[in-house]
Amino acid sequence: MFNQQFDISCENFDLFFEKELEKITESQKELLPQDLVYRIINKGGVVHSKSTRKLSFLSKLFILFKALNKRCIIIIEDAEKGITEEEYFKLKKKIAKHDFGEKNASVLLSHLTFVLGNKELVDTYHRMNLMSASPAYSYLVRSKNKDYTKGGEWLAAMNYLNRFLSNYEANRKKITTNTGLTMADWLVLIYLYHGNLVPSATIYKDFYKYSYNSSASKIKASFSLLQTRRYVEKVGSTNKAKIRITALGRDKVNEVMAKYVVNC
Repeated sequence: MFNQQFDISCENFDLFFEKELEKITESQKELLPQDLVYRIINKGGVVHSKSTRKLSFLSKLFILFKALNKRCIIIIEDAEKGITEEEYFKLKKKIAKHDFGEKNASVLLSHLTFVLGNKELVDTYHRMNLMSASPAYSYLVRSKNKDYTKGGEWLAAMNYLNRFLSNYEANRKKITTNTGLTMADWLVLIYLYHGNLVPSATIYKDFYKYSYNSSASKIKASFSLLQTRRYVEKVGSTNKAKIRITALGRDKVNEVMAKYVVNC
């Protein structure tokens, strides 16, 4: 009756764990229990990826801090007692220095820290996880780092890419209707998302020249609107002027991406 087993699943964490485990050394393996080593390392001494995916969340945490010398922080939202983002980053610095406000606390070795965070702090990490753990991120990371393809995996990847494109096309009108952005505004924001200064004259000429829903006049008009809303900022005032996205602009892209693009 009470034999049910529960576990925590986080695709972003699993991808991170697999990449870190590939770096494990022989001396680090010796720090782990033998039965755990047998589960993650095959007879040839290579990490067994299929077996690692069957490990529990706690087993992965144990390997990270015991063998791979990683620190872990668990944040749970508490609107009344939770710390703010500013307090969290102060705590993070104290953890790195092993300084918890107690006399001689620097001798304390802490691998796992539990804190209560307020809504804004938890929302920040939720959005980061939502973006980085999306199917798009998962597929792109896997296809970049793995040098093999299998029929089933290739078909799954192609199914997702087609579903992703269909979902994006179906939601494009919602983006312009519900966000206050024109399609030209949206194209400029996602092009500038990397944060670097870009010559404004080249955005249409070199990139969006053959894109639907864009023209030189529409792209140029969007610059003024986006600057007014403080989504982008301009440096210079001649034909060589450059623009870049602001933190507010990135937040807008993240909001739109999470609601209309990556969740398919």
